[in-house]
Amino acid sequence: MDNRCAPVDITCSASIRYENGALGTAMINGDSVVGWKEGVRMSTTKGEVQTGIHGGRLQQWGADGRLVKYPPVPAVPSLQQWFIDCVLGKAKNPAPAIWGLRQALLMEALYEFARTGKAVKVEVE
Repeated sequence: MDNRCAPVDITCSASIRYENGALGTAMINGDSVVGWKEGVRMSTTKGEVQTGIHGGRLQQWGADGRLVKYPPVPAVPSLQQWFIDCVLGKAKNPAPAIWGLRQALLMEALYEFARTGKAVKVEVE
């Protein structure tokens, strides 16, 4: 992790081992020369899925490497309207509070690792 003297994280890379043994990697580069790019990519031995952190796109490849075709998905309300509908009880919260807690615990672990250089175990429940 390197903030390059800025008040926010600029570059970070983390390897994650989940309870079931699966491995993951998270990378952040706020110093890219090609501009802003975002995304989530999950690669497995049975295929790959790519999506955006704000939704908007979803692509899946099967184990044979072929792109899986899906029918168009109807648009959803703006994020702001969706939030308002959740507060009013008109929509289900797509991001439960436990997800926010998990994110906060992961960030604390990343900062602890950056400070000490030692692996950190994250306990959620």
